Amino acid sequence: MQSLSGFLLGSATFFGFTFALPTSPLVTLDRRACSTVYPTSMIEVTPFYAGRTDRDFCVDSTKVRYAHFDIPSNAIGACQLEFIFPKGYSIGNVESSQLNVWKTDRPFDTINDTWSSSPQTTTHFGTVTLKSKPSEEARIIVNSGDCKSMRDFKFTIAENNRDATIAYEQQYPMTGPVAGMRIVHSC
Repeated sequence: MQSLSGFLLGSATFFGFTFALPTSPLVTLDRRACSTVYPTSMIEVTPFYAGRTDRDFCVDSTKVRYAHFDIPSNAIGACQLEFIFPKGYSIGNVESSQLNVWKTDRPFDTINDTWSSSPQTTTHFGTVTLKSKPSEEARIIVNSGDCKSMRDFKFTIAENNRDATIAYEQQYPMTGPVAGMRIVHSC
C-alpha cells in the first residue's frame, strides 16, 4: 500500500506539478525589543551666545536648539526621532505652537560656531506640536530615516508661531521618568 505522500508526489509528477511538504513545524518569531538613545549634547543658540545645556529645552523666535545623538554603528533598520512625555507632564507652550525639526550637516561646535556660523540644515525632517496629555503618556513621532543620517538636528519655532515659546526639561532614564526627545532603533 502506497503512503498518501508518495501517492501525491507520484500524481504531481505525472501531471507536471511540483510541491513541497513541510518538513518541520512552523517557527514563531519573537518580537525584538527596540533600543533607545538620548541626546548626547544639546546646544542652545541665540544671536548673542551658544551654550551647552543637556536638560533645559527652550525654543523661541530668537533661540534655537541643536542636538546630537551617538547612534551605535550596529543599529539596524530605521531610526525614529520622537518626543515622549509622561502623563500630566508640563510643557511650557501654547496648544498650537509647532516645532520644526531639521537635519544638519554636522554637530554644533561650541568653541567655533555661532548664530551666523552654525551647522547648515540639510533636510526639513518634520513639524510637530509638542503637547502632553493629562491622563496618559504622550508620544509624538517626528519622522524616521536611515540611522547613519540621524545624528544631528536643529529645532526651531515654526514660521506660523513666531511669538511662541516651547520649553520643557529633558529627563533621562537615570533621573526619573523619561521626558523629551529620543531616537528609537533596531526594532
